[in-house]
Amino acid sequence: MYLDQRKPANYLYDEYQFDYEPFYVGKGCGNRLKIHLNKCDHNEFFNNKIKKIQKECKHNPFIIPYKEKLLENEAFDLEKRMIKIIGRKDLGLGPLCNHTDG
Repeated sequence: MYLDQRKPANYLYDEYQFDYEPFYVGKGCGNRLKIHLNKCDHNEFFNNKIKKIQKECKHNPFIIPYKEKLLENEAFDLEKRMIKIIGRKDLGLGPLCNHTDG
């Protein structure tokens, strides 16, 4: 889960609660949670958001592992559920930069 530390507030989406605005949900695996900080080849909107946060805050966005040690199918299901509940920005449904439903 990537969070935008420039936007502190109480963000509540069903059972998911965050202190900063969420802007990306990903399944992740190992060190993958940080790999997008340099470049995500398939999502320019996400890249621009990260660059803007890095420029304004002088460091990376907050990245939190929401849940760990899941089976792969459980992780994919959680990713899909969170994207659906929080909502994609490209569809006008929420703040997420994700371009797929998971």
